[in-house]
Amino acid sequence: MTVHNFNWFLHAMLFYHCNFMLSKKAEKNNKIHKKKKRKISNSDSDEDISDTESINNENINSDMDCT
Repeated sequence: MTVHNFNWFLHAMLFYHCNFMLSKKAEKNNKIHKKKKRKISNSDSDEDISDTESINNENINSDMDCT
């Protein structure tokens, strides 16, 4: 394996791993927000959760920029 092949392989694996971990993090945050949304809707609160969900989704994507 040459240095250039190893460099390409390393970057490809880091890219796939980064995308995989970001998707797992997004799934986990979505589950947490769904639970919070259910709790709020059960307590008849008028708070709007959709704004905080969109902000958190933007934060997930800005945590690690793989591109």
